[in-house]
Amino acid sequence: MVDAGRSPFGWSRIGTYRSCGVLYALGDLLGYDLSTDQMMEGTIGHILQAHYAAIIGARQGGVWMGVAAQQAMLEDGTVSKYEWPPAVVFVDDPEMILEPAEAVKVWARKTKRWDLLTDMVASFENWRGEHEAAGRHETERIHAVEWPVTYVVGTHETEGFGIWVVDTEDAQLPLEILTDPEITPVVHVVIGGVVNPARIEEPGHPRDGWPILVTRRLDLVYETPKNEMIIRDHKGLGWVEPNRANFGYRVDGGFQLFDVAGRQLWGSDFGVGYGEGSGVQLNLVGKRPDRRSGTYKLAEPFVSPVKIPHRVEARRILDAETQMAGMEAQFLSGERDVMEFPAPVSESGNCDGHYGMCPAVNVCFYGLRAGTAGWKKKGA
Repeated sequence: MVDAGRSPFGWSRIGTYRSCGVLYALGDLLGYDLSTDQMMEGTIGHILQAHYAAIIGARQGGVWMGVAAQQAMLEDGTVSKYEWPPAVVFVDDPEMILEPAEAVKVWARKTKRWDLLTDMVASFENWRGEHEAAGRHETERIHAVEWPVTYVVGTHETEGFGIWVVDTEDAQLPLEILTDPEITPVVHVVIGGVVNPARIEEPGHPRDGWPILVTRRLDLVYETPKNEMIIRDHKGLGWVEPNRANFGYRVDGGFQLFDVAGRQLWGSDFGVGYGEGSGVQLNLVGKRPDRRSGTYKLAEPFVSPVKIPHRVEARRILDAETQMAGMEAQFLSGERDVMEFPAPVSESGNCDGHYGMCPAVNVCFYGLRAGTAGWKKKGA
């Protein structure tokens, strides 16, 4: 199985905190499962796309696949308590990879949500038919699927402050070693040289002294016939609007990190037309047929890169992680209640936004105990 789930230190936790600290605390500190049907449909879509692309990549000569992280063996013979490092495998035998329809059945057996498969599989099969009719499965060389990338925030020895893609050797270190400032005082990065990482400075916090790391999964990395390297991100939508999607995802911090990864990993080979051209592409797939035309809406717009330096997003991440660590330490010591985390409490935007009403809105209506009645914890 390709790992199409959340990545450790993932952007989603920072993005959730930025949108609503209460929602972040409910999921990441109290461990409530806040998955909605829309989120689970997104997971199904990613699994279908990932297994399809991985099979094609294997047939083309081999593909790097992100798989579930394992607990690393430490030098003293003990096992790490963390599921780290993010794991990748190279596969050149398509028979080793589950067919897309079989892969989502594995997911459904775990979640008991068979009811969500029918529409998503039908949507995917329509997409696959059009994709292959255009010959895209032959012209696009697939290099990686659900590929985990690790970033570190800090000061590069020559390039200054920013956010940097960690090189493979350091990214594969056990977390106990990577996060120990005495063992790993600096971090090697893919552009060359080392970074003096910004660190959590919160005594009493479990991650006090750790470098500020961010991980992202690249849904798909492919190469065009012109040798352009492209990162494609899959989105299953109820309504496909390419222009609106380009605007919304362009401003998204997580998509800015995709652009950072592409430029630091592949340099001038990244992007359509190279140079300043966009190398981050959306794969917008309508989840159900359009009511008027009866057809599925599909689009693959490129996300225009922002023109601000990546040190700006690095500073925002540093500020968010610092704030989160301070409040988490207060929460762990009993000084701060979950309801005292920052929240937008607005009639528009995050509380009632693009994906509908916030799944935790009852907590803000009735309080923690009444608002979470009947909720399940993750893994339950």
